[in-house]
Amino acid sequence: SLCLHVHRFDERIVGFGVAILEAGHAGAMLVYGIEIDGLNEHIVSLRLGFAQNSASGIDDLAVSEKEQIVHTAEDILSGSADLSGKNVVIVGGGITGLETAQVLSGKGCKVTVVEMAKDVAPTLFLTNKAFLLMALQQAGVTIKTRHRLTEIAADSVLTTDGEGNESRIPADAVVLAMGVRPRDNAAQSFEDAFSHVTRIGDAEKTGQIADALRMAHDKATVF
Repeated sequence: SLCLHVHRFDERIVGFGVAILEAGHAGAMLVYGIEIDGLNEHIVSLRLGFAQNSASGIDDLAVSEKEQIVHTAEDILSGSADLSGKNVVIVGGGITGLETAQVLSGKGCKVTVVEMAKDVAPTLFLTNKAFLLMALQQAGVTIKTRHRLTEIAADSVLTTDGEGNESRIPADAVVLAMGVRPRDNAAQSFEDAFSHVTRIGDAEKTGQIADALRMAHDKATVF
């Protein structure tokens, strides 16, 4: 139904003389350029809404054997990394971390989720969260809260709990779901090329899709 609504919206926009150009993919990013031709003589600059995926903070973490064992949640969810049957530790118990755990458990992985806070997925609706946690439990996923990552080695991770006790968890691979930051380089290239560019979604501030849609609506109504 979402695709149908988008298609009808595109038809209405084209009816007003606006051309929507799909520029294609750049990594996991989809960019739409809007060319305004005679729609309003008072509009003198191009306004472009720019949304993109964010980058995980992997470069800020010093680990051994990083290229061999460390992946991001995006690697798993996009299918670019296959960890089927492996012993995997996911660092980060947010919505993305739990979704990644569910995907990997379905591929025969033994999964442990490590979260430094006292609870996982705090922003998830309680009903959805209850069903998800039940499914993860049935799949054999282990969740360790109040555990902070302190080291990633070639075959394990080291965590420290709230009392300072250390635990070493065996791992064939580690998946980082520790949060994201905006990718600024692509947005900057548009700002260099056009006189007026409007950032939306993760290009402006990381958040959930509802935040990005609300931001896009607010900025699209103000010239």
